[in-house]
Amino acid sequence: MDILSIDFGTYSVKFLHLFLERKSVILKGFSESLLPIHDVDTKRYEPPIEQQCEIIKNYLHQKQFVGKIIVNIPSELTTSRYLTLPTEKLKKASLMIPYQLDENLPFPINESHYSSILYKQNKSVKAIVNITKLSDFDIFYNELLSHDILPGMITTNLFSLHTYLNLAQSNQIVPNTPEKSFLLLDIGHRTTKGYLIKNNAVVANHICGIAGAFINETIAQMYKISLEEAITYKHTNCFFLNQSQYSEVDEDQREFAKLMQQTMTPLLRDIHQWILGYRIKNIESIECVYLTGGTSNIKNIVGFLTEELELPVKKFLPLATLRKPKINISQSLESSGTNAYLHGLTSLSKMANINFLKGEYSPTSTQTVPLYSLAFISLRVFILSILIMGALILENVILTKNDKIITTNLNSILGKKSLNLAEGYKAQLKKNPDTLLKTVQKKENAIEQEINTLMSAISINAVNPLFKFNAMLTPEMRIHITSFKNSEEELSVVFKGEILEHLQALEKRLEKDTSLQKSQIELNAKNKVLSLKKVMVK
Repeated sequence: MDILSIDFGTYSVKFLHLFLERKSVILKGFSESLLPIHDVDTKRYEPPIEQQCEIIKNYLHQKQFVGKIIVNIPSELTTSRYLTLPTEKLKKASLMIPYQLDENLPFPINESHYSSILYKQNKSVKAIVNITKLSDFDIFYNELLSHDILPGMITTNLFSLHTYLNLAQSNQIVPNTPEKSFLLLDIGHRTTKGYLIKNNAVVANHICGIAGAFINETIAQMYKISLEEAITYKHTNCFFLNQSQYSEVDEDQREFAKLMQQTMTPLLRDIHQWILGYRIKNIESIECVYLTGGTSNIKNIVGFLTEELELPVKKFLPLATLRKPKINISQSLESSGTNAYLHGLTSLSKMANINFLKGEYSPTSTQTVPLYSLAFISLRVFILSILIMGALILENVILTKNDKIITTNLNSILGKKSLNLAEGYKAQLKKNPDTLLKTVQKKENAIEQEINTLMSAISINAVNPLFKFNAMLTPEMRIHITSFKNSEEELSVVFKGEILEHLQALEKRLEKDTSLQKSQIELNAKNKVLSLKKVMVK
């Protein structure tokens, strides 16, 4: 199955073309389209949905993709809640969610559109709920439709990560992480998202406004350069330093490293709070931190965070494990394409609730299917139905005709005297053919046995004289039998030799054999051939 996974990034839109097999995922294509800089960095907390949809529309028009399209709701439009529901039944737990959601939601529950993941833990049900304001989702969805984008699934980064962890836990397609508890930091362009994972389940997630765009603005303001120049500098020359490295660099590099550290201080403070909250709630510490996202490609960010957080820090690169024939992807693209890959894996999930296309937004609703698409599909289904019905009718006519022919032939065969079948058996041809078949097979087996017995007896008697003639020959005689015929009334055999004396000796043996009476034995000395004809074997 072909999947086009689209990540609505605020710096760029990522397109990941995947082919899902039963036990593997193949990468067929990856591309990234940048948003205009002036559209990216104005109104930081409002996602540029219109520009993103325009890019996607152009991509779909150019590629003419056929398959399932998966998109994500921008994180700025969603909030999440983690619930523990006092029941062991998933259906009952699903009905309890609206009443269990926090009263301090940023909007009334009746004005929300949400999806949830439910899983059992001990004697209760855990729920991960992603919620978006109904009006915001409606704008997002209608923007997709207005650009001729018809997704098969709309999910979120949180649900995509949960799907990945489930697959990893069962070792399906993706590898499992060795740590039981860790923090996944997705350092993107406008926001940094933190996901706290315990036993392959997300137990909390947070968001912080310190990310790539904030670093761009800081560099632009500090060095009095344009935003475009700051972005280029960040991608090519930006770096972090450990404390031990400050003495190894010049003054300008030290000043820049201090600037980067000050820029990241609010994020580091938030991360410490996230980790502390996890430790208080779960009475255990996380084992390590995983990094992903485009901004995680800054030089030495792993070493910097390792020192600041006092925890092991690793890169989270699930794209590196993909089969990607004839496609080379750099590690920086593997980091920025992580979310698109995780969205694609949601197609393997058996949980229908991870899809926000439900209710009035369900693909089965006529509101979500344009009339031209409905007519297009209906016409082809109608034509296909007529073809199938015609084929079935033709097949029925042919089978009926063949059935009549076969029945006539069988009745003719069953009427033969050689089968010696009673009239009662003939009547069972249509009602109970199995019984009739067994009767005929028994007769056939009996006849075959008699024939085999007769053939065996004839074969043995016919070959006996040949054995006798062959026994008269010795290797030294250099004589071989060139012809042998035997029937009930006559026998003929022809010997061919190389030495005349040997043929003469054989002639004497045949004449002395008392079982070969009245035989005609002729020796052709010139051709060295000895023949015995018309001998009655007694």
